[in-house]
Amino acid sequence: MNCGNDCIDISGSQLELDKVEIKGAGDKGISVGEKSRLDAGLVDIQQAKIGIASKDSSMAVISQLVLSQCPIGLALYSKKSEFGPAEMKINNLRVEKIRQLHQIEKGSTLTIEEETSEGDLIELVQQLYD
Repeated sequence: MNCGNDCIDISGSQLELDKVEIKGAGDKGISVGEKSRLDAGLVDIQQAKIGIASKDSSMAVISQLVLSQCPIGLALYSKKSEFGPAEMKINNLRVEKIRQLHQIEKGSTLTIEEETSEGDLIELVQQLYD
């Protein structure tokens, strides 16, 4: 609770999570980066700047997600030039008091239930941290 930056930060690895509750992350509740893969069951994220970020050729798959009181629920982008776009797939999504559900950079894709959204934003990382 109340970590100053990212609560769970995955880089260059594979991780399975289930029954995770995050409250009060200073930046991202979960950050998935550098060709990582996250497979998660029930995840509940409250009061994070960004609920979940998938970046730099990473894939996040979440079967049940609750996001509440986050300015941005989901972010998909490329931060480092040596990596490409990101992907995220979510089933059973519930949101409460989310200012913006998602921000998706061009080339990245977000699938919620069976609906896929393609990104159209340019240089999203600069927009997120300016």
